[in-house]
Amino acid sequence: MATTYKSKIDTWLLVVMILAVATSILGLVTLLTFKETPLATVFLLATVCLLLIGIILPVWLLLGTKYVVDADRLLITSGPLRWNIPIASIREITDTSTVFSNPALSLDRIRIEYGNGRFIFISPLDKTGFLREIQSLGVRVL
Repeated sequence: MATTYKSKIDTWLLVVMILAVATSILGLVTLLTFKETPLATVFLLATVCLLLIGIILPVWLLLGTKYVVDADRLLITSGPLRWNIPIASIREITDTSTVFSNPALSLDRIRIEYGNGRFIFISPLDKTGFLREIQSLGVRVL
């Protein structure tokens, strides 16, 4: 049976994401009040698309970053991005607080080394439970 672990979310990152969404909504509302001309319509449509990305992507990342562990794989989901890591390919897991961009919404992270020199950082809310479960599958946790 698979276990899902939500990402821990740092307060500062939550504030930044909320501000990005609020700014995008404000920009969208402002643009929709302009009078239309042919050139303005093209500009408006392009800008609306960008602003919708500024609304949808942060919400998708906040709500859709999770880590699913089952007997043979670790599935990492962060918005539109997905990583499917076989448990057998995980070499080592270590604690870290790196700022590298990864599917982690907190600086309280763990580094997962897998495959041929690859690594990824994640930040499960229940870090202890995640590490205990992954260790029970035979993965070396430092």
